[in-house]
Formats: sequence, C-alpha cells, structure tokens
Amino acid sequence: MPAHCHYSVCPTSTADVKTGSPTITISSGTATLSVAQEGNIGCGYEIDYEIDTGNKKCYIGDPAKPEGSAPDNYFADAMTSATVMKVVTAVGGVPGDVSGKTVNSIKAVWASLDDAVDSASDYMTADYVNNTDLTAGGADVVVHIWCYGGGTQDASKPIIAGATTDVTHYLEIRVPWGLDYGESVLDTNYHWGVWNANAYTVENSDADAVILVSDEFTRWDGLQAEPTSTTDYVFTLHFDSSVDNFQVANCVMLDRTASGGYHQHLGWATSAPAVGKLRNLILAHGSAEAIRGLGAFKVLNVLMANCTIYGCGEDGVQAAQESIDALNTAIHGSSGQDFKLFGSNSAGYNYSEDGTEPGTAGGSNAVDGWTPDWEDTDEDVMDFRLQDSSDLIGEGAGPDTESDCPALDIKGVIRSGSTCDIGAHQYVAGAPPAGTPWLYARLGSRVIGAA
Repeated sequence: MPAHCHYSVCPTSTADVKTGSPTITISSGTATLSVAQEGNIGCGYEIDYEIDTGNKKCYIGDPAKPEGSAPDNYFADAMTSATVMKVVTAVGGVPGDVSGKTVNSIKAVWASLDDAVDSASDYMTADYVNNTDLTAGGADVVVHIWCYGGGTQDASKPIIAGATTDVTHYLEIRVPWGLDYGESVLDTNYHWGVWNANAYTVENSDADAVILVSDEFTRWDGLQAEPTSTTDYVFTLHFDSSVDNFQVANCVMLDRTASGGYHQHLGWATSAPAVGKLRNLILAHGSAEAIRGLGAFKVLNVLMANCTIYGCGEDGVQAAQESIDALNTAIHGSSGQDFKLFGSNSAGYNYSEDGTEPGTAGGSNAVDGWTPDWEDTDEDVMDFRLQDSSDLIGEGAGPDTESDCPALDIKGVIRSGSTCDIGAHQYVAGAPPAGTPWLYARLGSRVIGAA
C-alpha cells in the first residue's frame, strides 16, 4: 500500500500561525499539542519542532486514507480536535515518538498552487517526496495538496507535469471541508456550492488555461476557478493529450469576462483511451462550451454525474468521437445545444432546457418544459441551490438505483435511497442562507455543509 503525503497551500500566508507557545508530544503517529490551536490550520500544515539534535518537521494528515472514503470522514480522522491530530513525515511515514518538545512553527507549505506543483521547491523536490515517480517503483506514495481559503491565486498558471503516476499512486488537490472541531474557522476554505470570494480560488489571465494538467491520474476536489483573460480559446481546467485518467468533483467554475473570447470551462484532448469522472460540478457563464472533449477516432469513457451547467455561449457539453455517460445532470441556458455528444453514450435522469439530452439508457429523460428554479443564477451570485418549486427535485436516480450517484452533494448533504435531485445541489427544506454552516450528524462520521 502506498504511503500518503500531505502538504498545504495558503494564499494569505506561509508564516507561523501557531497559537501560544505549545509543546508537542508524538506517540505512534498521533500528535498532541499543549495549547489549543485557534487558527485556520488542518491537513497538510507543517509542524516544525525541536528534538535533542536539532529540529524536525511533520505534517498533519492521516497516514492510511481508505480508498473511496468520504472527504469529511478523512479530515475528521486526521484532525480530531484543536490539540490532537495525526501526523506524517514528508514522505508519508510515521514520525518518531517525542515528548514535550518545543514547537517552533505551524504553517502552510506554499503560498500558491503554482509553487506547490511547478517550482524549484515543488512537491517532488528533496524537502518533500524527493522523487518524480510516485508509483511503487519510485516513492510509492499518494500526494495530497490541501488548499486553504482567504485569498485569490495564482498569478501564474499552475502546470501539473513531470510526475509518474498510476491508479493507486496519484496527485490529489483538494480544499478541506470544515468539521466540528473548529468549523467556525475551517468552513471558510470551501465554497459550499455557492460562489464565495473568501473560499480557495484559482484565478489568472493566462491565454491558454487557468490550470493545465499534463500528468495522468490527478484528482481535483472543492476548488473555485475563474479565467480573467479576454483572449480566445481559454480553458478553466485543461487536460492535455498526455492525460488518460482524471477525476474532478465539487468544483465551481465561473467566467465573467463579458468581452472574452471562446472560453471553455473543462476540456481534454487525450490521444489514447482514457477514463474521466466528473461529479457535483457547477459550471456557469462561459462564452463557449462548459465541457468540451477533443480527439480523433478514440474512445474516452467519461462519467458526468450530478452536474449543473448554465449559461454557455455555445453548446453545454460537446465531445467528438468520445463516450460520455450523463447521469442526474442539468443543463440550461445554452446558446447552442445543451447536450451535443458524438460516439456511444448512455444517459438518464438528466434535464436539458432544449430537449437534446442524449440516449435513453437508465431511465426517463427530463426535457423542455421543466423549470429548474435555482436561487439566483446571476454571475455575481452563482447560487444554484434549488427552491422548493424546482422541477428537478426528486427526479434523479439515487445511490440505491445508480451506484455512480455521489453519496454527498456539493455542500455535504447526504443523498440516499432510490431518488435524488438533478444537479449538484440536493434540496433542503428550511435551509439557512448560502454559506451558513449546516451540521449533519450520522453514526461514524461528521459532515458540515451549507444548505
């Protein structure tokens, strides 16, 4: 089994943010601090502490994340209170035991995602993984980069390139969800399904892509992203021809460049058969397609489940020569076709304003005549929560019917049973205002969402 490495990005500061003057005791990979920490710290933060022969560093994070575990469980397991947390070494190992040692600093590792993945001190360099090969033949690790809110980045385009990966040795870039040990602080990192200027956001004016991915087997979870370039043919998140496996979940992408050119939110141009998973995405106000797949005479098996797509300047989803399975997805307000797919595909329980929803496999299709009744689709609000009058409520296939239906919605609300709502949001009656922490308790796990 690979080890799990944890690092962090915080655009506001990489300075010491510890509370008080704590000491640290580490026993079998569990650290206890003598002073409760009040700041926005969590998975991936670096703890520098004294030992008898100098100083050492460890990183907050669970050394053995179960594959497929929900993000809320994982975060809670790693940081169980403001004083107790699991820690790992830079290469995902278990730190040696210490008792009552002085903590010099607690801080984020990098100030930008670009620094974390594409710099002279990125995650593959000597201070961290110390290897470009993440697989069993190299470092034998999974790398998690946790991104914290409080400021917009990156002035330079993050380029994910240079690592050797596989299906069990991958790079995951994720925004932490706030949990019950310190939700009043930690819930500010994540957008909770409604555009939030304080949440972690990647934004730049690059003329090609806001984020460019050239490595296989990357996973993206919880980011906000927005292009500011006004040139043509800009992607928000672009997977290039060397990529044949990717996953994107719980992300919000927005394009407010009214004078911008031909902009797509999510795109790929793979040169080999590949697999992609897109879940709980909100993609809105692009000047071209929200999702566009390019390629000639090849099959790309992309699952698109519980996504909300709105206001595209061209088609909603377009994929040439490729296969997209669409489930519980809503597309509305496209200037072209809502669904424009080529190649074999299956689809069910989707909504399209113009009735172009593809395929008939898996269940009945929602077409022209329904009213989504989202809260506020304005580009400066981006609130795609469902009102109680929405025709999308209860019309999707739930986890008991379709295993590809995500168990949580974009804000952490549980989906269960044979039905769910179409789109990224599950309706919650009597919900508080957008961004308000909403605690759901269930045996064995803890979820904070914003309904």
